[in-house]
Amino acid sequence: MDYSSFFYSIAGCSATIIAIIGGFIAAKLISISADRENILDKIKEINDELNIKMKQYDNITEQLDDDDALDFVRDNVSELVDRRSIDIVYKPEEKPRLDYSKMERYWLRALKICEEIFGLGEEQANSVNSDKVPVILAKKYINEFDYGVCKKVLVEIKKREKNSAYLSSLLFDTEDFIPQTAPFWYHEKEGEVEKLEMRIQELKFEKSQYEEKKRKIRKPKGMKSGLIIFIIFSFLGVFFPLLCALMNKIYNNCSQYMPIISLSLFAICVLITFIYLVLLLRWKNFDNEGNR
Repeated sequence: MDYSSFFYSIAGCSATIIAIIGGFIAAKLISISADRENILDKIKEINDELNIKMKQYDNITEQLDDDDALDFVRDNVSELVDRRSIDIVYKPEEKPRLDYSKMERYWLRALKICEEIFGLGEEQANSVNSDKVPVILAKKYINEFDYGVCKKVLVEIKKREKNSAYLSSLLFDTEDFIPQTAPFWYHEKEGEVEKLEMRIQELKFEKSQYEEKKRKIRKPKGMKSGLIIFIIFSFLGVFFPLLCALMNKIYNNCSQYMPIISLSLFAICVLITFIYLVLLLRWKNFDNEGNR
């Protein structure tokens, strides 16, 4: 009996369903690709803004640290000129604004400047600018902290060189007599730092959210199962019936069980496809409920 037309019909129906599955997978892949590009663009935007905010945060924090360190040097300039170690000068009970590790780096910088001042020749020491800072040092130390240390150390040295209290008072930097309070700009910068910290945390959180989305896109729900069903349906629903039809045409003989097997395999593939689509719908509903 010729079952060729039956097998061709099974193969044709299977091919139609496979085309539908393939179209779904292709559309899903295109959608995933577009989503991936959008997520990558968003992550890049966040990284760019995060880098800018981090640089602003570091710059402002460095300005505040420089100011705090200069206040510490001012309060301990005598020990600095005596080349005291930071271990002796730093007293945690006085609650310095900077922690020990930061203050140690600033103190070593100040000691280096102090040593350089003592190593100046007479001609270099006498060539000074309006702040009474040697020109050679003023050109080298343009940073506010370094330049401020130069001024403090020079005033302290001149104080020690003069025995007269009157002359000492004239040479002493007048700002050292004034109780040091945080200027307006300092409080303003502290406010900027707080805002930057909040924004940086927000950006990091947004980035983590998009990174999680990117991770999920790498393993989209249902795509792996869809590809497996596509392959199985192609083999059992199309290639197997076509092979049976070819054998029937060549040998003009076909076991009566082959059409039943072919039809059963087709029915199983259709059932699996139906279950797969139902599960996809359930996954979507679960995702929507999770976002509420």
